[in-house]
Amino acid sequence: MSSTDHATRRRPAGPRAIPARRPAPGPGKASPVEPGTGEVSTVGTGTRPAAPAAPAAGAGALVAAAGLPLADLLAVAAVAVTALLLGWRPGWPLAGYAAVVLAALAVAGLHRLRICLRVTDQAGRITMAAALPGLLLLPWTADPVQVLWLVLVTAAALAAARAALAAGLRAAHRRGRLTEQAVLAGTGPASQQLARLLREHPELGLRATSCASVASLPRLVTEQRASRVIVADLDGDEHAAARALRACRQLGADVCVLPRTGQLGLAVPAACLDEVWGVRLIPLRRAGWRGPARLAKRALDIAVAAVALVLAAPVFAVAVVVARLRLPHPVLFRQVRVVGGGRLAEI
Repeated sequence: MSSTDHATRRRPAGPRAIPARRPAPGPGKASPVEPGTGEVSTVGTGTRPAAPAAPAAGAGALVAAAGLPLADLLAVAAVAVTALLLGWRPGWPLAGYAAVVLAALAVAGLHRLRICLRVTDQAGRITMAAALPGLLLLPWTADPVQVLWLVLVTAAALAAARAALAAGLRAAHRRGRLTEQAVLAGTGPASQQLARLLREHPELGLRATSCASVASLPRLVTEQRASRVIVADLDGDEHAAARALRACRQLGADVCVLPRTGQLGLAVPAACLDEVWGVRLIPLRRAGWRGPARLAKRALDIAVAAVALVLAAPVFAVAVVVARLRLPHPVLFRQVRVVGGGRLAEI
């Protein structure tokens, strides 16, 4: 009998134990990180492990949504009250000026809390938001210098309130408080660089979860209750990626995209960009106006339209007479147009 036969006979009977293998996460799946650490992890191929329970929306998301509007309201109210105490009369144009300033800040997108909390980047836009409504005060005062001082003090107060808010948020973020949940899409070198920067700079206040596919972003935003999305790589079908980003905006997430080339970011004004420690990001428009921002935009629309209508009324009157004499159809007409959300509206 050969040695092979002896080895075959000595083999123990019974089922053989097979060590269990841990399934690897699949493409486009996210591995959540420990809250408060800022760690970002990107997973590979295979099947997705069991997902943990979705975290509750934290105070950081609430501060991101209401922090700047509240700071601006306090700054403008403080200036208005001080002006009244110093003898500004009448008071109702001053109240109207304060309301229009807040509306202008909301319409200009200056109530969006950036990842980079540097106030100097938006100093020019803040000054314009305080200066343009000042033109409405000129008919109600005989001293234009007084309006100029009001505009300058309002702009300074807004900048100071925002700087104080930024300093407080940085201090809280370093202690792991008031942080926001974010989702980072991409697996390339740019995504790895952003992950490292978020890990090294906790003052940015982002607790990031990484995923490899843009298509999985809406699901992760829902599961993680993320308030921010950063896209480093637009992989796969661009139309599918656009639908995913649109869905994230509809969920209320603040979406920023890293330009494919660094020079592309230079074509956008610096005040309109966001930043992660020197890496420029392009914020996407939010999905329509909501809450106070919607009311502020409506108030500004009515105020500006009313002033413009009064100023243009003589020109409109002449145009109506000329058009009526030369054209057979009515001067004003109605037409159905496609508006937000695919709805039809009569314009």
